[in-house]
Amino acid sequence: MRIKHYTLLVFFTFFADVSFSSEVRIAVASNFKPTLEKLSNAYTQSKLSISSASTGKLTSQISRGAPFDIFLSAGEVGTTLAPSFVVDDSEFTYAIGQLVLVTHEQNAKFEFDSPRELDCIAYANPAVAPYGRAAAEVIGHLEKVGVRIHKHVKGQSVAQAQQFFLSKACNWALIAQSQITITNKAHTHWLVPAKLYQPIRQNAVLLKRAHDNQHALQFFNYLNSDEAKHIIVEAGYLTEAQ
Repeated sequence: MRIKHYTLLVFFTFFADVSFSSEVRIAVASNFKPTLEKLSNAYTQSKLSISSASTGKLTSQISRGAPFDIFLSAGEVGTTLAPSFVVDDSEFTYAIGQLVLVTHEQNAKFEFDSPRELDCIAYANPAVAPYGRAAAEVIGHLEKVGVRIHKHVKGQSVAQAQQFFLSKACNWALIAQSQITITNKAHTHWLVPAKLYQPIRQNAVLLKRAHDNQHALQFFNYLNSDEAKHIIVEAGYLTEAQ
């Protein structure tokens, strides 16, 4: 009986290992999570395990040894994550984010070069979020042309900034174009002119723990496929080809 029990244990251990190795663990910036879920539905080769947070928080987790295979950042990874965690030359831009200004005010009008007053605006914290740094550039421009903002509310990510807006903690927000369909198309919004902020290059990297993981490599390559790019563009992003 001992031998049979041992054989059964080995059998289940083997398949547990196979199941684990076929799972691709992805750390994704919060703004891209809904789009990654769409990509996951379209991609059938492996199971994706998705963990979402702000880029700053995920960078910290990876630096402390969190077991991820792929990192989908909201910015450029090479400037924030030590090279020892990343497979050499794996970084590429999988999406380029766009900012929108959104408000609860019905029939509102807004000109990015005209003075006015805003009671409160929500956006991601520039210290930890790439979308926050872009928002800070836009706000700097608005203040130069005479826009007076009475209150600033900063989230740890652009997703949290969206939540501040949805909860009506602020009447205005600078969020990602990709969030508009989630937020509510009934809200008034304007695409922020690209000239007002540096491009939000959302970069992907293959992490060292996955350098020989074929399932991770296959999905990493899929992100650069025509099918994936179509899904990404449909979600409100630009890609390098545009």
